[in-house]
Parts: sequence; C-alpha cells; structure tokens
Amino acid sequence: MTIVSSGAISINSLVGEYGGSTPHSMNEYYKGGSLVLNHSNNANVPTSGTIQLDDFYGQSNAQPFDATLAGTCGSTSESGKGFANTHTGINTGRLYALGVNHTTGSWSDASFTNTSGGTSFTVRTFTTINRTLHPVQPSIDVEVDLSGNYNGQTFSTATGWRYIKIGSTTYFDSNLTANNVSTSTTGTYISTGNYTVWKIERASNTLNNILPSSGSITLTLSN
Repeated sequence: MTIVSSGAISINSLVGEYGGSTPHSMNEYYKGGSLVLNHSNNANVPTSGTIQLDDFYGQSNAQPFDATLAGTCGSTSESGKGFANTHTGINTGRLYALGVNHTTGSWSDASFTNTSGGTSFTVRTFTTINRTLHPVQPSIDVEVDLSGNYNGQTFSTATGWRYIKIGSTTYFDSNLTANNVSTSTTGTYISTGNYTVWKIERASNTLNNILPSSGSITLTLSN
C-alpha cells in the first residue's frame, strides 16, 4: 500500500508500510536498510543524513518490478547414432539441432520486467538438456529464449537480471564462462520465430543443475 501523498502523516504511517520494532524512530527508515527497500518506489527516501516524515509522501515498499516466472515442467528426448539427449523444463516451440519440436510443459506466468519495472519481457523457453551420453561432447546445456530481438546483447544487458533460480539453486548464470564447453554470452536472434536464444553448454563435471521433468516450478530472476 502506498503512503499518502499529502496531508496527515505520522511514524505509524511508516510502520504500516515498512514495519519496524518498538520503540520506533526515524533512523530505522533509511532507504537500503533492513526495512526500506532501495528501489524507485522509495525514490524520495534518503539513504543517510537528514530524514523526515515528508520524505515518505507517496512512497511504497512494493517492488516496482516483476522478477518471477511460473509454469509446469515437461520432458522430451531425442536420440541419434550413439547419443540420447533429454530435454526438461518448459519449451513452447523451440526447434533444436535435429529439427524436432521439443515442446514441453507450459507457462502460467511467462512475463517479467527489468529492475526498474519499465520494460516487460516474455519467456518462450527455459530448459536444460542432458547430453551426458553424447560420445563427443557430453554436457548439461541450459537455454533461455525471449520473445523479440535482442541479438548481440548479453542477457543481463537486455533484461537487467543475471541469474535465473528456483529457490537458492541457480540454473542460469548469464555471466558464466569458466569451464564451459561453449558459451553463447550474447543472444542470437531467430527471425523466423521472432525470439532470441541464450544457451550455455557446460561440461558434465561442472555446475549441472537439471530442471525437473514434471511438476510446477517458480523461477526467480536476481542479481
């Protein structure tokens, strides 16, 4: 709930929006402290120095951005001479190397915003591909596809976010470069489908968290 933009305001107005421990004092409410989040909805709140009730007119602790995604995972597989790959996660139509449509799972919430809340993005695909049985290049791959053209941009530059996680477990790190088989740190635009792909191939003995093959998941973007 947003604090009133004019008129009567008291320390209790701040307690109602931000919480705090009694006895309450203004120095509990610096932006960036344990109570007042440092984002644009608290733009007028100082981080240090003089602080007064008037600084809180029209402010809100609600984050201005949407940093979560949700859906139901699925699983598909492909095989060829001497290999078998398993795709898990959510894919709404990405064609992989063999030209097979590995549609898996579904999104219930496929959109998120950048850190300012000013730009919205739509995820098409977030999957891991288990290629540990590949005879030449065994790896665990992770891929994220966004609708639109972000060709040549890193994921973090395009969206403002570095990681995609489930709880505290990281499945995608846009800055990951060490020990990879190969890393596409910049997006590749697929004009026929109007989406951009970021894909990281990780050697099977490195970070290799595999998305579930079924069930509901909530993904969180973070820095």
